[in-house]
Amino acid sequence: MILDRLKRAGMTVVMSPQTMKLLSNPNVQKAMMRAINLRADLRETVQKNVSEWARNMNLVTSDEVLSLKRTVRELESTLERLRRELETAPVEPSTPTAQADAPAAKKKVVAKKKVVAKKKVVAKKKSPST
Repeated sequence: MILDRLKRAGMTVVMSPQTMKLLSNPNVQKAMMRAINLRADLRETVQKNVSEWARNMNLVTSDEVLSLKRTVRELESTLERLRRELETAPVEPSTPTAQADAPAAKKKVVAKKKVVAKKKVVAKKKSPST
């Protein structure tokens, strides 16, 4: 009721010829644009200063919290998708021993060393030919 009356009164004022003439003035348009932009600029400046202060005080900012929430949601959906894939994956027949289920261990190959006998080289002395 009261809001409806205020809306009608506001519309009659806005649509009046005097208001239209005033709003068509370039100086008034510039002033209105500055007023609209001032609010956004003020909000941005305050948010920037608060974020900087929070970083200096080792506090978490709202942007960081939103980023973490987004990451957690992505990880949860990935986990759920993997669980569904695991449930629908075909099951291989099980073996009676636990060793068969264990991954095959690589056998350690021990190389045999060949023992090579070193031959002793004896240098013959040259006899002086006299």
